[in-house]
Amino acid sequence: MPRPFAYNSGAQIPGTLKFGNLSVGASTRKWNSRYGGVRWFNGPVESTGWVLGFAREDNRQPGFIRTDSKGGYDFISMVNNLSGRRGMTRFLNGETTAAKSWLNSNEFWTNWAPTDCYVAKALGADASNGAVFDRSISVNGMLLVVAGAVGGQLAVPDEWAKKVARSYQLITDPNGAGINLAYQNNLIETLLGYPNTVHAGLPTSQRIGYGSGDDYTPNWLTEAGAAQYAGYVQFLDSHVQNDMVWYSGGTTTGDQDIESVFEHIFHTIHLFGIYGAVPGSEVEMNWQATLNPNWQTTELHLAMAQAINNNMYNPSDYAPNWATDPEQAELAYKEYTYLLNWGMWEMSTFWDGGSLAPEWNDIMRTPSGIQANNLLGYTLFNDYFAPVLSKPSFTTLRTIFQDNDGGVSGYVPKSCS
Repeated sequence: MPRPFAYNSGAQIPGTLKFGNLSVGASTRKWNSRYGGVRWFNGPVESTGWVLGFAREDNRQPGFIRTDSKGGYDFISMVNNLSGRRGMTRFLNGETTAAKSWLNSNEFWTNWAPTDCYVAKALGADASNGAVFDRSISVNGMLLVVAGAVGGQLAVPDEWAKKVARSYQLITDPNGAGINLAYQNNLIETLLGYPNTVHAGLPTSQRIGYGSGDDYTPNWLTEAGAAQYAGYVQFLDSHVQNDMVWYSGGTTTGDQDIESVFEHIFHTIHLFGIYGAVPGSEVEMNWQATLNPNWQTTELHLAMAQAINNNMYNPSDYAPNWATDPEQAELAYKEYTYLLNWGMWEMSTFWDGGSLAPEWNDIMRTPSGIQANNLLGYTLFNDYFAPVLSKPSFTTLRTIFQDNDGGVSGYVPKSCS
């Protein structure tokens, strides 16, 4: 049923909202064309686009602006391009709540609201991502591509792919404690590579394989091997991706699987989702030191430097020159954010022996330890990670991941029509 709107220069009418001289029907009552002594008009379709409503003084009728789709970037772009905002500081991606507040205080109505529903598709056959992969799942902004029986290796089991998909669902739960829906919506759009996000045009992918790269002939993790799988290099060039998630063949414990899966999905979501989700993160969480002349001044760099200088984090095995070499800094950032997230969520129970010392000081396995010994890291996490990532229940994880490939994913596809 269309929403009713009216030009109203008088008092607020019962059952309506009022924005300047615009009245908006806000109840389920039956409307007639002259209710309240004003003329009512049906508004535009809202299901597929964000709408701005305002009072037109030229013809004393409601006026509308509508986007073609319902992305947060669509809404921000629409607001920034209003003539009334000419010369003002532009709203950034993720500042949707602030943009709505500005609209309402300037006598605009809008249907914009953060969504708490993210699309999770069913696992299905998909040969469009190169010859390595024969299935895919799209879940909460992430494209999971699943290796088939190629290169002399067995296909990844369907249920393992669903376990990885369920893991992504759990850490992007819109109902999680402390989640800012507007910022988490921006995380999802960033992962999807939507326009005006930090890797616009390049959706995020998570590759899932069996065993290791060396178990495939040729090894598609090498440059020479990748070129021998039709379409695979093109897939890499049209997406952003980082670590693999590997299926072990059912020879590991449930906790070992949790450790392996979550380390690698943390890498992916930190690099391509956290960077760009919360306003300001596109500067302060910029891990691309090789492309950033100011890489040594970001909050990410300063937090990591504090942890290293306090002997809380030791990347010497893989990034000894992190302070001066931008390539090594990028690797250190990736590992630091994984370890910081791990400690803030107290996940050391999944590490073999409960410790990753000396790389990560045992003092840093709890939020209180991080706050006391790496305050900049503690603040970094609460500013940029906590508003958009949800800590999963450890009981749930141990139900999904059981010894020798036991357990079931509990993955359920979800639509948001």
